[in-house]
Amino acid sequence: MKDIDLVFIGILIIITGFILVFLASILAVGTPSTQPSHGGGGGNTSVGVGGCIIIFFIPICFGAGTPGLTSIVLTLAIVLSIILVILFFIAPLIIYRRITREFS
Repeated sequence: MKDIDLVFIGILIIITGFILVFLASILAVGTPSTQPSHGGGGGNTSVGVGGCIIIFFIPICFGAGTPGLTSIVLTLAIVLSIILVILFFIAPLIIYRRITREFS
């Protein structure tokens, strides 16, 4: 695979991510669960939002809404951090060892 193909795939993944975030925010505004209830029997509706940004294996998490959302976002941050450590540290080490065995 050429380097240009990998760059194109990377840019395409980033643009797709931005489009998904944009569409999710538009769809979240229009859902009935976020609309105030009108009428006599309308129950309580709770809405929350949370996110996690990972910069160099350091998760920065934020959230607002129900307290249960915090544990979900922190769990997601831990899982993503473990996946990133595996992808960036352990997988290249395994590949390097296999390559050195083949050529020696």
